[in-house]
Amino acid sequence: MLGKKVYDLQDNPTQGVTEPAAGSDSELASAQQQLKYCQWALPAVTGVLVVLGAQQGEQQRPAEQARGRLSGVLQRS
Repeated sequence: MLGKKVYDLQDNPTQGVTEPAAGSDSELASAQQQLKYCQWALPAVTGVLVVLGAQQGEQQRPAEQARGRLSGVLQRS
């Protein structure tokens, strides 16, 4: 959505995709600033999801499952 907004407002002077020029209007500058944040946030969130997925995958190993079952049986006693 932000990319489309910047594209639609591109008739205004811009310095780059995420850097507004001195004469840019506030709407374009705001959209470019948000796009700049998303440019860094999306890879960071993706990295966190990959790490969490790997950690969850490790918990599915048979040794972890046996330890969890044993712990559950001991807690019931």
